[in-house]
Amino acid sequence: MKNIPVVVLESKAGLAEGPVWDSHRQQLWWVDIGGGSINRYDLRTSRNDTFPLHTRIGALTLTQGSDLLLATHHGFTRFDPQTGILAKPISPADHDTAQLRFNDGKCDPAGRFLAGSTSLAGKNATGSLYSFEDGGKIQTLLRGIALSNGLTWSVNGRLFYYIDTLTHSIAAFPYDVETGRLGEGRTVISIPPRMGYPDGMTIDNDGMLWIALWGGGAVTRWDPRTGSLLEKHPLPVSQVTSCSFGGPKLDTLYITTARADLSSDQLEKESLAGSIFSLRSDVGGAAPHRFQG
Repeated sequence: MKNIPVVVLESKAGLAEGPVWDSHRQQLWWVDIGGGSINRYDLRTSRNDTFPLHTRIGALTLTQGSDLLLATHHGFTRFDPQTGILAKPISPADHDTAQLRFNDGKCDPAGRFLAGSTSLAGKNATGSLYSFEDGGKIQTLLRGIALSNGLTWSVNGRLFYYIDTLTHSIAAFPYDVETGRLGEGRTVISIPPRMGYPDGMTIDNDGMLWIALWGGGAVTRWDPRTGSLLEKHPLPVSQVTSCSFGGPKLDTLYITTARADLSSDQLEKESLAGSIFSLRSDVGGAAPHRFQG
């Protein structure tokens, strides 16, 4: 029987994004960019705790401790869910916050936090991709980005896969884990506009890329070596935003969705828009890298 996505958490999130699995506590963290909050879903109790932070949160990552590192509208900062304290930005955003905000982000194998920015207008190629390291050092890795989105690394860490959504493509860059520098990129997957926009992304243990399709109502699996589509799993909502492996065996794909940009008629038809879904996979993934610092 073919695996199909099922609802894990019914939610009305405006823009659920950035799922991150905490293997230590069997919990799924995710952000609601539109709602200015981060969320923690506990697999064992089916409870979802919401932490309103009243600022745009583009992405979060786990650390070596109990707190989180966030890419907020105004910069990189720590948040302690035990106390509810959101610290002042460790490093301010290296962009005009009136024009740009952070979007997706993830830690590399060495524990750097990479996060990209996007124009608030949504179409200007004025965003960048940054790397944040221990001590507050920021490197600018890419410029001229329209909508910085999904990112992940090959199983051996030597390739960095990256999505600028409005290009309808996935690029691969040689990656130096020791220095965090990128080589010259090349397109490895092109997604036809009729399928939707590539959004969030993760990788499985076979080196295949799982890509959420905004406006395409599906999560898909692709072979970056050939650029071919391997699997397509439709969801009952159109705005599919991101995906990440989790669960006790790391063989469950958690999928975030959104209500943003849907008309009242669409929202009536897509009652589960903004919810979190899961999909059992025959090939699992790895636990996310944590911030080192």
